[in-house]
Amino acid sequence: GFYEYKNIEGKKHPYYIRPHNHAIAFAGLFKEWHHQDQSAYSCALIVTHAHPKLAHIHKKSLPVMLSPAEVDSWINPANTDTAKFSGLFKPRLRFDFLAIPVDPVFNRTINKHPDCIVPIAPPESIPAD
Repeated sequence: GFYEYKNIEGKKHPYYIRPHNHAIAFAGLFKEWHHQDQSAYSCALIVTHAHPKLAHIHKKSLPVMLSPAEVDSWINPANTDTAKFSGLFKPRLRFDFLAIPVDPVFNRTINKHPDCIVPIAPPESIPAD
């Protein structure tokens, strides 16, 4: 899953958003950098416009999600024609999702605890496209 934040009266309220019964593959970029005798790694998650079904929680962006059939093509280094991926950047919900309100105490990336996804209120069901 992933987190999005709903602004309520100037305060961020986190939601853990995950599919009902699927894993998610996100579109991203990865690069290994070499300088002299050292290596460094960097990565970026690719986002697109917010999806209308999630706009009441987060209006700015949505991670680009890949279907199982799209993963192999995305990670194939021989695919250098980026135009063939343009359809991926349309905001789409590929699965039924749950938007789960979670405790704002975990609203820091330093927190990596299983309690970060424990609901504090009933989850909202968001159907796939």
